[in-house]
Amino acid sequence: MAIRQLRPVPAVHAQLEALCEETGETIGLTVLHGDSALVIDRVESVAPLRMQYGIGTLLPAHASASGKTLLAFGSGSHDVVDGRALDSFTPGTISSAERLAAELEHITRQGYAVDREELYLGLVCLAVPVFDRFAGPVAALGVSGPSGRMTSDRFPALIAALQRYARAIPPQFDGAPVPKRPAGHRKVA
Repeated sequence: MAIRQLRPVPAVHAQLEALCEETGETIGLTVLHGDSALVIDRVESVAPLRMQYGIGTLLPAHASASGKTLLAFGSGSHDVVDGRALDSFTPGTISSAERLAAELEHITRQGYAVDREELYLGLVCLAVPVFDRFAGPVAALGVSGPSGRMTSDRFPALIAALQRYARAIPPQFDGAPVPKRPAGHRKVA
């Protein structure tokens, strides 16, 4: 399937732009593709130090916040990594199936995933699930930035912003119009 066919409608991209403006960080929208998270849309931060990856990039699901979100909330997604070697990219990468299973359970309970330099040193990411109108996970919405800016004291505000935008995106999957900014929009410190 061509990446162009997977890209969301312009109204969703406008929401990613608004979320990027609100957080000051790079925003990505991903879907599960095999054992990877496939980037289907993204908006890059204007900050000089940022993570650059393009639409169509495949991120290892076990080593990325978006991927772990998709695995944790997807039905049968845990089977994707069963029996596979989990490559290690940094000292923080989860590389054992047992540890990953525990992490996925934790993500399901708390409602979001964190990648603390698991894929790239110096990069921290947060992600939340995007559910369709039937409460099925259809994508992950994530924010990423350098560890110097993506500090744990910012996590509550960033997670709240991600969750607010993630709730506003699902109508797009039904073809309904999507507001440019969800209710409660404000600048994240």
